[in-house]
This record gives sequence, structure tokens and C-alpha cells, in this order.
Amino acid sequence: MYNSETLARTSVLYEALKKFSDKKIVLSYSGNKDSYILFTALCLLKDENNLDFEIVHFVHGNSQSDIEAEKIVKSQALANNISVAIFHEPITNESQGREARQKVLEKLYPSSKFVILTAHHLDDVVETFLMNLFNGCSYSGLLGIPIQNEIGNVLYFRAYIYLNCYKKDLQVYKGRYSIVGLLDNKSFDEDSMNLNFSFKRNAIRSFINSALGSFPYLKNKIISFSLFAEQQNNINVFCYKQTDYLLSITNNSYSLSTVKHFLENNEDVIRNWFFMLFKDKFKVNLTIRHLEEFKRFINDNAKIMNLPNNLKITVTANVLVFSS
Repeated sequence: MYNSETLARTSVLYEALKKFSDKKIVLSYSGNKDSYILFTALCLLKDENNLDFEIVHFVHGNSQSDIEAEKIVKSQALANNISVAIFHEPITNESQGREARQKVLEKLYPSSKFVILTAHHLDDVVETFLMNLFNGCSYSGLLGIPIQNEIGNVLYFRAYIYLNCYKKDLQVYKGRYSIVGLLDNKSFDEDSMNLNFSFKRNAIRSFINSALGSFPYLKNKIISFSLFAEQQNNINVFCYKQTDYLLSITNNSYSLSTVKHFLENNEDVIRNWFFMLFKDKFKVNLTIRHLEEFKRFINDNAKIMNLPNNLKITVTANVLVFSS
């Protein structure tokens, strides 16, 4: 079990944060229990190891829980002399919230100067895995939430995932940084959005909770499979790069005869290359239908194939040219 004191004093968290010594640490603080525990751990490190950090908080609605969360964040920042930036970004669904936060972070907290700490834990990894699986995804979608990654120009680090923590492993710290009225787990306001089952993540969470009675090791099995998915995704990326090197003639131009050879002898290689090529170079996620059209295009010796986002493939003198 972890609370803020054990997080700080085992030195594991502090050692993990040392690799970001050239950046300012910014805690994305929602005001809920999980982020509160991480906040108080950072306060301990601030006092005992001179850790410098600041807070960013997003308000996505005007419910009582939104109002209370903002009060918690403001009061804790003031009490501990920590800089806080608060952004009001009204939303109606989870995707809008993620996009709104990302837009603000990209503008104000570039990865060259900042690292964003979030309070995601392994339960969030499980939920993301299932949500992506139910939506339909490749191996990259089954990775869940990584410990560290860069999205746009924003660098994220997820301390609880680094420490292998589930939500049940986190305990509220009742020491010097506690706030009156927040001394037990039940005192934290439940975000009203968490009860809205039109949000996919909430529906997934309900599904997991009901399934755990019959499958008690469900979460551990999903985490294990997500690690396998990460390994397989790394293999797919490597194979894509090697295939692209073998097929490439010049920038976005490829040998038609070599593509045909791969299609006849190992279609899986071309399938992997086709999907990753468009995602990597053109930022477009294509489907199996597009792959089937591409195979017919190649076999029928056609001259032009149109794709989404005004992309097209043309054939000239045994050369496939991908353009927009």
C-alpha cells in the first residue's frame, strides 16, 4: 500500500523524477483522491528534497464536484506556496475533455521545458485497454496507458503506473498536508461525470466491477496482455521500418513489382506496412476495406486509387506514388 509519505520516503518516486532534472515538473491535479495523494507526496519531496513543481487544474463543468475540486486545489496550492494555473474548459464528453486539456498543455507546457505528472494508475490502464478493444484497434491501442510518452509536444509521466499501483493500493495521507474534511477516502467528492454512463469509460468501469466477481484476476490478466501487446507493437514497428526501406525508391515512392512480390508471398508484411505507412506519414487510420481496395488496385494494374483526406496512390512506370 502507498500513501503520500511512503511514496516520498521510499525514494523510488524521487529517483524516478530525477531524470527530468532539466524540466519543470507540473502536476495535473484534478482534486480527486488519487491526485491528492500524489500532490502531498510532491509536497513532502518539496520540503525534504527541494523538489520544485507547480500545478495545472482543469474545470470541465459547473457541478458541485467541479466547484469543490477547484476549491481543494486552490486552497492546497495557497497553503503550500505552490504556483497553480486553472483553466475552465466546458465539455460534454471525455474526448472533448482530453482534446481541451491537450490543446492548453501544448500551448503552455512544451516538452522542451516541462514534464506533466498525472495520477493515472493500473485501473486506468485496464479501462483504456478495454475501451480501445471494444472500439476496435491494433496492437498499439492495446498498450493501455504507458508510463511515459510524448503526445504532440507534451511530455507525460505517470508515477503510479511506474510504481505498479492499482487504485486499491493508494491510501489517503493523514499527516501535515491533510485538509480538514478530507481525512478519509469517503470525504472526497465523487465527480458527477463519473456517474454518466453515456461516457464510455464509465460504462467500461461498471463492466469491470461486475465481471470481477466471476473473474477475480481479470485486471492482472489484462495488464499482462497489454505488456505482450507492447512487445508485439514494437515488433510491428520494426517490421514496418524494414519493409518501408526495402520497398522505397524515393520519398513516398515505392517499387510496384516488389509490393506485388510481397503480396503474393507474405501478405501479412504488406498489411502491417500499409496501415503503419498511412498512420506514420499521413496521420490517417485506414481500415481493412481500404487494404482490400489497395490489393485490387495492385492486381488490376490500375493507375490511380483515391483514399480519405484527399490522399491518392498513382502508378507510373512500375512506381507507386503516395501523395496528398
